Amino acid sequence: MEITHVIDAISAAFFALLGIWSAVGQRHWFLRTTVVAAFLLVCLLVPAYEVVIEYGLAIILITIGVWIARGEKTWRLRFSMRTLLLLMVVAAVVSAVLSSAPDFHYKRWLWLVGIGTLVASIALICLWIVFGKNLRWWRRVLVGLLGFALLAAFPSTLSALEWVAAGASWQAAFSQLFSWYEIQLWFENGFTVFGLGVSIIIAVLLLARDSRWFDSRPSGPPIRANWKTIASRSGLVTLMLAIFLPLFYIGYRLATPTPIPVVEVPEPNGHDDLLAAGNMLTDSIFATAQAAGTLAIPKLEAERNNLAKVIERVDLGLKKKCLSLSPFPPRGDDYALAQRALYRVRSAIVIDIIYLERTGQTAAHTQACLRLIRFEEEADRGQGLQTALIGNGREVGQFQKILEKLSPAECRELAQELMSIDSSREPIPVRMARQRIIDQHRGWMRHMRRLLKDWSGEDAPHHAEIYMLASLRILIAELGAHAYLGDTGELPAALDDLVPKYLPRVPDDPLGDGPINYLVENGRYKIYSFGWDRDDDLGEPVQPPDEEDGDIVFSGPAKPL
Repeated sequence: MEITHVIDAISAAFFALLGIWSAVGQRHWFLRTTVVAAFLLVCLLVPAYEVVIEYGLAIILITIGVWIARGEKTWRLRFSMRTLLLLMVVAAVVSAVLSSAPDFHYKRWLWLVGIGTLVASIALICLWIVFGKNLRWWRRVLVGLLGFALLAAFPSTLSALEWVAAGASWQAAFSQLFSWYEIQLWFENGFTVFGLGVSIIIAVLLLARDSRWFDSRPSGPPIRANWKTIASRSGLVTLMLAIFLPLFYIGYRLATPTPIPVVEVPEPNGHDDLLAAGNMLTDSIFATAQAAGTLAIPKLEAERNNLAKVIERVDLGLKKKCLSLSPFPPRGDDYALAQRALYRVRSAIVIDIIYLERTGQTAAHTQACLRLIRFEEEADRGQGLQTALIGNGREVGQFQKILEKLSPAECRELAQELMSIDSSREPIPVRMARQRIIDQHRGWMRHMRRLLKDWSGEDAPHHAEIYMLASLRILIAELGAHAYLGDTGELPAALDDLVPKYLPRVPDDPLGDGPINYLVENGRYKIYSFGWDRDDDLGEPVQPPDEEDGDIVFSGPAKPL
């Protein structure tokens, strides 16, 4: 059971119980409405309009359901000046909330209304199981289980309706609905939330019934407590605290995100040059970069020459201190435009790399690959982890293509330069801390996911970021090994043999607790980092589809010894 399932279950159970209390309570209707509104309006401090809509609708439906079940035929609608004034207050608050609510897509409304209806239906069935009359308890349980079974398919039915609204046929929607994958997915996720939520509601209702706290006795002697009522009252208080306190803490955390820090921008800022270089280009550069490997050399050379001023501006920016445009919300259109400009710059550098590779200009090719690594590091400096500039490993693959063309001295020099870039990069813990702040200010759902990741211990850097870092450090070790091989004619027995002549130190494994790993088998080496499972698979590479098991591996040498 995951922590997100527990939070979903107790939040639905809490508001379902609040709706039941509101429906069956003996207090004045305005007092009950005020209590319900207080709990719902607290969600607006987050602000979580989805919660207000879902559970507000659920509470209304529970109240209507209880009223219908009671069948109070003698009830008459009576108005007084006080009632009208109280209704005006309620209407004013509801109007203010609805007027400031975001403009949800109809699909979102479908789910909000559907989940609210589901919670209300579950609450009414639980209420009937515990307090229903004219049927034996085991019959109420059986009928209730049948009702729960029908409701269990409700979220999947909403998905089917969404598919039909998107243009799918009913046959295709329901065949997908009852596929084995969907059933398995529901048992892994929905069944846990459903079962836990129902168990909480029924347990609270049973304890409330046996506590005798809510018996409607207008007069007469007080109820004498016995061991059963005392135990029920103690259990009820304990269970309600167990439900309410986690929700209160989560609401507090969601309503009080970490303040956005004040960022000091260097002057001059090389990032401005990188953006200026991107603004010199158009989006057609993306298509050119995609086709660069197949263009005729004269055509590719002409494209590359047109980018000369762009590359000069990039080099100018990389000589300065860089800090990217603030990633903290609200970022607006300016941030999106800046990111697109940087993607255009990256495509321009890639075109330069492909041209130099295809024309065999090894020294210039090496410098172009270094430029791309520096650009990725500096363009993302000051960002969080979830960016698209870092991570595809193109430059590492380019270095491996030219490895055999480099002399031992060139390998040593390149390894030193890459280690300098690696040591000057922003530490991943710093970027992770910044990403936490970004997530806290990008809507309550994103903030909630961040909290759950932190509490469950699942918080980890983005895969692309870690893969790029691991690949870069493996490449550094590989350059040292090739330099050693070129000087001695033999492979090093261990990476420690490269220190200090070829490498100042062995790079650390970002997915392990020590340095990058090294094995020699049958005259060939394996240099590798632990994979996402963070254990040593002895250089066995990651194999799809199970990309969690295996190591990130570079093997060599590329030609026989």
